[in-house]
Amino acid sequence: MTETLDAIHFNEYGVKSEVIAESPLRIHLVGEHSWFFGDRTLAVAVSKYAKLSFSKRSDSVVNFFFYQNKERKHINLGNLKIRKEDKLLNILKAVVYACQTLNYNISGMDITFSCEIPPQAGFGVRNALLVASTLGVMKLFDLPLENELALKIMKIACTDYLS
Repeated sequence: MTETLDAIHFNEYGVKSEVIAESPLRIHLVGEHSWFFGDRTLAVAVSKYAKLSFSKRSDSVVNFFFYQNKERKHINLGNLKIRKEDKLLNILKAVVYACQTLNYNISGMDITFSCEIPPQAGFGVRNALLVASTLGVMKLFDLPLENELALKIMKIACTDYLS
């Protein structure tokens, strides 16, 4: 990627990003599918990342730009329904839903997503997006940056929204 994530965000939305969050991708050395049955896996992080930049909006619109695919999506926070065509955006919707469930006030935001590995390649891109989205939203909206809260948000996102 020749442009920085800040520059991409600015070019897309005309505002500087306020928060950048990233999470490493991973591969399973052993047990790729055994985790589903409660068995063990051996996973390692790789030196590729899911990266997100965020800026607040004064309304209830969320704009999502996936840089590598040139994919643009937008939603209103009043309508967080899961849609098949919003595969990556559904992860962010789940994080917002979890924050709202915990009574945190989340407003609109502009988000730029960048990842050198395509989500369908199997490097845990969606999981990395969940972690980076959670941390980015927590920081953007001044939620306490505590591990327990981050884990609670991700658990609600996965069990109550994405399941």
